[in-house]
Amino acid sequence: MDVLPIPPFLVDFEPMWADPETRGYFEAALTRQAYLQEGGAAGHHHEALEWLGDRVLEAVVAAELWRRFPFRDPGLLDAGREILCGRPLMTEIAEEIELLRYIRGGLGEVRQGQIEAGKALSDHVEALIGAAFLADGMRGVEAFVHRWWAPHWFESLEDIPVNASSVFNQLYTGIWRTSPTRDGWAFEARAHGFICTVTLPDGQSFTGSVESTKKDAKASACAQALPHLRALGSPAG
Repeated sequence: MDVLPIPPFLVDFEPMWADPETRGYFEAALTRQAYLQEGGAAGHHHEALEWLGDRVLEAVVAAELWRRFPFRDPGLLDAGREILCGRPLMTEIAEEIELLRYIRGGLGEVRQGQIEAGKALSDHVEALIGAAFLADGMRGVEAFVHRWWAPHWFESLEDIPVNASSVFNQLYTGIWRTSPTRDGWAFEARAHGFICTVTLPDGQSFTGSVESTKKDAKASACAQALPHLRALGSPAG
């Protein structure tokens, strides 16, 4: 049987592509369960590799963020991690490398455009990362991530959009050793949405702006409280 040509986005693995086991990992990463079921073929599909890739991607991204911003605000680092490991960016990378051309899907899902919709493309990116780990350990993951994530790394902490609610929860837990309780939040209905006030264990209260949803109103209150929480600092820090 002829060896399948290596997709361009796996160029770092070209020296090991002739090995059937290694090639099989990547073929599985590009194969959907429906493809195997429709063809009655034995083999593996992408889903288990997706699970593995999700875990090792987090490790490589966290290490790179630490290398760039050592001993910096964990809340900002976590916000950066969420973006770099999130579905929107992985979908963007999948489109950049024209991943859809190489995915083996079932006839029905291909005709209906299901693979390029939803989270399918990002799932296959994670599966490729899982295959890279099986092929060459963390070195393989780093090769894949550093090649295709290169245009997307943050150059400074100021470039990282802050998820105020996540940072608030992390700082709150670090300071008071417990998660925020429901009793600390108060919402008021306004003509065009909601306004939220959060009261901290030290008695300080912070009110956000009027937002269209309670979730956004809560995030606004969190943003108002962040300077105070950062000033208090964490005993663990």
